[in-house]
Amino acid sequence: MQTQVTTLAHIFGCERLLTQRLPGFSHRASQQAMAQDIAHAIESRETLICEAGTGTGKTFAYLATAHTVRTQDIDL
Repeated sequence: MQTQVTTLAHIFGCERLLTQRLPGFSHRASQQAMAQDIAHAIESRETLICEAGTGTGKTFAYLATAHTVRTQDIDL
């Protein structure tokens, strides 16, 4: 099984899944970092508060990450 970071890099990284499937999508390093923080918070059952400006990619960061964590064998 891929590690969480590898999986998220595949989704959010340059020339990766979102870039290939969503016209106009561009890689945002801050979005990828936020996704990794979200995954850690979910796995650790911790609270995470993220603040980011408009156009940062918050929605994809938390939705794609939550889906990824949920579909992998992670004991929550």
